Amino acid sequence: MDLVIKKKTSPLKWLYFTSCVLYISGATYWVEIDWLFIPIALLGLFIFTLQGCKWDRFIIYIFIAFVLLNMFSVLVNGSKFYFNAFAGYFFRIIIPYFLIKIFNDDFFVYYEKLIYFAALISLPLLLFEAYDRHFFMRYFADINMSNEERTSVGYWNFFIYTTHGAGKFRPIPLRNDGFAVEPGHFGYLLGIAIFYNLVNYNFKFNVRLLVMMLAGITTFSTTFYLTLILFLIFYYLNFKVNIGVRIATLLVAVSVNIYLFTSSIGMEKIERTSEITENQFRYGTEDIKKGASLNRFGAMKMAIINLKGYPMGYGMNEKGRAIARDGEIITGPNGVATFMTVWGIPGLIFLIFSQFRFVKKLKEKYPAYRGLFLFSLIFLLFMFSNSISRDILVFIILMYPFIRIESNYVIIKDYYKEPQPVTA
Repeated sequence: MDLVIKKKTSPLKWLYFTSCVLYISGATYWVEIDWLFIPIALLGLFIFTLQGCKWDRFIIYIFIAFVLLNMFSVLVNGSKFYFNAFAGYFFRIIIPYFLIKIFNDDFFVYYEKLIYFAALISLPLLLFEAYDRHFFMRYFADINMSNEERTSVGYWNFFIYTTHGAGKFRPIPLRNDGFAVEPGHFGYLLGIAIFYNLVNYNFKFNVRLLVMMLAGITTFSTTFYLTLILFLIFYYLNFKVNIGVRIATLLVAVSVNIYLFTSSIGMEKIERTSEITENQFRYGTEDIKKGASLNRFGAMKMAIINLKGYPMGYGMNEKGRAIARDGEIITGPNGVATFMTVWGIPGLIFLIFSQFRFVKKLKEKYPAYRGLFLFSLIFLLFMFSNSISRDILVFIILMYPFIRIESNYVIIKDYYKEPQPVTA
């Protein structure tokens, strides 16, 4: 009989995993250091080699496609190309590739555990902030890990928690940022973890689910609230619940969302978003900083303009892309728009195809569950609402269906042998 042993997760692997998740959070100033990709990637390569992992053709094809994409963009549109941006983007692809190969299916298990831990920490710290909006800046300013620009407008971060404070120039509502760069991003990280908690625990109520749900609700993220409706539908598709209870809970969830969107805060946000988008496309802005100018809807509008101009994708080349009247290339916190601009129509087709493949993978692992396609809706909704400039998690979800998953177990053949008869 063979002996099956699960591979141990070494401290080195945990260091790589934790570094990558902190990078996903995007809140600490060191994630903005361009060269930091290099040691993280080298650490991943070292563990990858140590484990004897094998390279997939898929990652080679992606690299070749990315090189050709940039070459053609330069040839057609002219050159405003930055090698550092090109190399940085490649590292954003190779680092999550190593994560998948090193942790395999266990990545999502460990991810859910770490996000639960982050959510658990965030709730009591949020109470301190509710008591005194300047609490962390007042007593822990010396360990603030936010960059200089964010610190100047009231940000505070120390790895496990972020706060906008009370706002230096205008009042900011109390929201739970967790360890992420802003509340909506924390809601996105929680949403992916909640999905995996539901399927791994067979939709059973558990403390981890409760903690992550509470943390998500306290983000006051409209995108997170919208996904709660999808989570309810997902639950009802898999468990028999009294029709009256189904209708009642869905009505409550929809009513809460309607209230949030039509409340003074929600309407103000929608009107401000619309006004900013129109003004920026009409006039341009000379004081807007690159990469932070448009909201998610404006970013999508800009991406569509770029796609019409050159549908094959610009790569890292800035030449030929639409600009504001001040001559600045501007983007915004919209992962779908960013992906479309870089990869063009071929990338958009790949994005859709990858989600079909991802759902297929989910069905293979969880064949008894219905409505697994809702994961892709949740993922795309979060991707639309958040930036992916440093988002390793997005690339994990996009690449996972195409990568050969290696076993987390070691098999020792004939470990338990039948005793041999003793001969005289």
